[in-house]
Amino acid sequence: MKILMLDIETTPMQVYTWGLWDQNIGINQIIKHTEMMCFGAKWLGQKKVTFKSVHHDGKQNMLETLQQSSSQLAHQPGPSSHAMSQAYSAYRHGEQT
Repeated sequence: MKILMLDIETTPMQVYTWGLWDQNIGINQIIKHTEMMCFGAKWLGQKKVTFKSVHHDGKQNMLETLQQSSSQLAHQPGPSSHAMSQAYSAYRHGEQT
């Protein structure tokens, strides 16, 4: 079993909103969804830390790194990291996201 420990950074979601306080954002107000921007990763039991980003490595290279793992352990995952993990899992199993 290959376990990849990682810290995912995402882009902010861009939305149309009428205010800054106590807002409920509807799906129709989303301009651009959050995306995985980069991650720092380390294989369990190894010392080397790897950094991958869309800017430097491209999305395909990042996915290829994630595909090598049988499991992933995220550092303090937030809602967007959880969403990225679910999207990757769906991609890995051939589902549409």
